[in-house]
Amino acid sequence: MNLSAQAETLEARLGHGPAQVRFIGSAQGAILVGVQLTPLDWSIIAAYFALALGVGLYASRRASTSASSYFLAGRDMPWWLLGVSMVATTFSADTPNLVTSFVRQDGVSGNWAW
Repeated sequence: MNLSAQAETLEARLGHGPAQVRFIGSAQGAILVGVQLTPLDWSIIAAYFALALGVGLYASRRASTSASSYFLAGRDMPWWLLGVSMVATTFSADTPNLVTSFVRQDGVSGNWAW
């Protein structure tokens, strides 16, 4: 789908005219310009940041008792949470790039070499 078709589709979804929605860039790296956030959008963003701040403050109070409490969660984490944490670590920003490089160089079997 080219940029003008993407813009028309987006205009139809958002109810904006062509003067209000436009793309800058190529099809691979387009930037949407001219879309206004509504108060609902801003409230969702604010709620997300408030929740993240609340979780951070709660965790900092629990972890501030000692270095062991900070780095090892007081050695009181259930096995399933440790497993989820390990899996989430493998989905960091660098891992998909590394695996893509392995597969590009060695084929699909290169994914299991590391």
